[in-house]
Amino acid sequence: MCGCVEKMPVVSRADCTEIEAHEFWKFEWDADAGEDGIGELSATLDRAEIDFNACRGRHGNNDLERFYDRLYHEGRATLDERMRLKRHIAGNDRCEEAREETMYRKGYEVAYPEVPIKTDGTLYSIKVSGGTNTGRELLFTQTNGDVRLISEDSTGNAYAQWRFVKAYNVNSDISPAMFQIRLAPNVLSNRNYLFSDHNGGVRMDSTDNDSGNAKWFLQKVPEGLSDYPNEYYIKISGGVRQGETFLSTSTSGNPDLEDKDDDSGRERWIIEELTN
Repeated sequence: MCGCVEKMPVVSRADCTEIEAHEFWKFEWDADAGEDGIGELSATLDRAEIDFNACRGRHGNNDLERFYDRLYHEGRATLDERMRLKRHIAGNDRCEEAREETMYRKGYEVAYPEVPIKTDGTLYSIKVSGGTNTGRELLFTQTNGDVRLISEDSTGNAYAQWRFVKAYNVNSDISPAMFQIRLAPNVLSNRNYLFSDHNGGVRMDSTDNDSGNAKWFLQKVPEGLSDYPNEYYIKISGGVRQGETFLSTSTSGNPDLEDKDDDSGRERWIIEELTN
């Protein structure tokens, strides 16, 4: 029921159990044994009783991070040891940061495979997979650049028609799955890029400033989770708060960013080619 912390995945919290052992020993004296008959004392373990209890931590029990914090303040663990623990037990809302740090230290980076999306000006509709109120399915922008979801019946509206343009990252490397997501040509000339601000608010913007806010990765939803062959995650490439990655939406159709796929369908998008 225990293991090495450095072999653990990144988690927000871990339980902590310690044992309380009571040993009962039997001592026997044999007056005739030993050298020159001076006697001999022997001791054997008769039985042991073990109780499993919650660890007593600093400001809380049954919590490995708080228990280690107690060890640190009692001088039984070093600061370096305590900080290394935090690489694996990150705390609430810090798993993404700890995961990225682990990836960096190991020399890994996330790579997205190529997806069958055309970049020759072909227009697409982008529809949320599920989890929203009726009539809130299709990704759409108003003339002021405010992005919303509207009824699927509006597929023919130019403000709901999108094209994908290959994008470069800050190192000028091209990724097979990184795109700018733009409206159809000559619709909103001054707000042409699907964009997210640092806080995860999604809108249209006039430029791609190379911070990552106007670049998106497309990733096919795994077959075991998806009911559609053209269902994707749309993930921001940078420039936002740690952990907020997935293009999502509220139930009322207000797009934003979320940190995970919650199985509601609001983080999954069906991308379909439009035909004339």
